[in-house]
Amino acid sequence: MPSRSPVSAVLCLVLSATAQSSIPLHATNSDRPLSERVVAYDIDARVDVQRHTIDGMETLTYRNLTGKPQDTVPFHLYQNAFQPKSTFMTEMHRSRPSFEWKEKYRASSEITSLEVVGMGDLTPQIRFISPDDGNPEDRTVFQVKLPKAVPPGESVQFKIKFHDQLGQVLARTGYKADFIMGAQWFPKIGVWWQGAWNCHQFHATTEFFADFGTYNVRLTVPKNEIVGASGVEVSTANNADGTKTVAFYGEDIHDFAWTIEPQYRVFTETFNGSMGPVTIRLLIQPDHLDQVERYLRIIHQTMDHFDRGYGPYPYKQIAVTNIIGAPPMYVAWSMQPELAESLGSLRLAVPGAAPLPATVLSTLQESTGRDVFEGYGLTE
Repeated sequence: MPSRSPVSAVLCLVLSATAQSSIPLHATNSDRPLSERVVAYDIDARVDVQRHTIDGMETLTYRNLTGKPQDTVPFHLYQNAFQPKSTFMTEMHRSRPSFEWKEKYRASSEITSLEVVGMGDLTPQIRFISPDDGNPEDRTVFQVKLPKAVPPGESVQFKIKFHDQLGQVLARTGYKADFIMGAQWFPKIGVWWQGAWNCHQFHATTEFFADFGTYNVRLTVPKNEIVGASGVEVSTANNADGTKTVAFYGEDIHDFAWTIEPQYRVFTETFNGSMGPVTIRLLIQPDHLDQVERYLRIIHQTMDHFDRGYGPYPYKQIAVTNIIGAPPMYVAWSMQPELAESLGSLRLAVPGAAPLPATVLSTLQESTGRDVFEGYGLTE
């Protein structure tokens, strides 16, 4: 197995690529695009770790490949799902009657300005809609009526200023102590699919759906934070106010997620896949450093199985963190007689692949006193 070394960087559970000093020609091991690249996102975002807020400026270029003129465009605002009367919370209560809403879970996304290049300020045209259930309290989807249609084959550019208030982690995103996970955190355009816009509300048991494209993202965070994100780390610049701005570039991905925390430790190795080398970056908490070798061995075995059984892994990097696991792992843990002692060093549990049974979720939370952060989406 290749030698490993700790590094002072971190990558989240997303596909990314090797850091370089300038934007690379490719962030994958392919010499040509791997998708149609319907969207191109350019985002500047500042994270306030004390207030748990994000202030962002997003420039989105959308290619109209629908074959029809488009004059009404829908967007997702997933952070608004974490409000007491949203559709997501309603479904949470329905499937988990014992679930109790707490104000610490409250999160929100607000559009402070929306401009369409060549069409002017359309902020007053923002209308929240509930296409799935008609819930007037749900604000996870909005649409904008354009003053003129975008012709087939042409592009339209949106300039959107937004403000996010993060909540304590409940599902997929949020903060816990020094940890912040930014997933589904920016206004995201819907997908034209089978002759109609596919832009569903945020539900408790459905997955996210978005077009593939490119991302240029610059995150400004305190200097002591270790930053991990989708894509290639392009540059880091220290600012006079005690922050740093870290720039990333990603291609042929359909989301951009990130994480920050000062305590992260990262170990790196290389998997030599049939399409090219893949950098493995293992993000791990200091309390679990004795598991590094075991995790890296399993990652190598998994990557080899994927390569031989399904095809080449196209991205230049894969990042993995701990305690990520499928629900059966958590079911087994929940049946341990001394669960609290066995998981005494646990800070955050993240089940993936499928929803966790409500009884298991309650047992884990009550026995360990820790949050269980469901991350079964395909993009985190």
